[in-house]
Amino acid sequence: MKTKINFRSILIGVSLLFVAVSYIGAISIYSDTIVSIFPVVAIALLIALSTFWPARGKWPHLSGCDVMWINAAIHTVAATGILLFIFFVGNYAGADRSTDHVEYARIERKFTKTRYHSRRVNRRVTTRGTPYKVYFADLRLSDGRVKQLEMSQNQYNRLRWGNRVEMTVARGFFGVNVIRRDVPLKDAGL
Repeated sequence: MKTKINFRSILIGVSLLFVAVSYIGAISIYSDTIVSIFPVVAIALLIALSTFWPARGKWPHLSGCDVMWINAAIHTVAATGILLFIFFVGNYAGADRSTDHVEYARIERKFTKTRYHSRRVNRRVTTRGTPYKVYFADLRLSDGRVKQLEMSQNQYNRLRWGNRVEMTVARGFFGVNVIRRDVPLKDAGL
């Protein structure tokens, strides 16, 4: 029995994968960006909503649904993810290294999370393997916001709770500061 592969089904699958990767990429780059997420998401939502009307004719073909509000919701979710990805990745990739400067933050909390390696049982089955620790610190920035950073075990052991740290920050392409991850945090004392 042959199964017919529908072009629209492949297009929907590729589109869903693209939107999911956009959201995951935006979230991962956001962790290295010093900006409040709410204004960025609000602007992306407004742009996504305003771009639905010109694109309204294409969505019934892709979604297979003629109901306009469903297509508007699909367009808003997809366009918001893509716009967030463009903003965060563009800002991070276009960061000007000549604008590097030091910002100070205070270590509010140090903590670890336990994660697990995957272990292959046989050809088709994997299970939870050996545990390992991932090291984090919550940093209170000078403007009062708290930023969570993942770090190596050596850096985690060097830093003390309550101390100030120097972190190297660069101005991003869209003017939002980006934390330079290639320069380790330095303890600035109390």
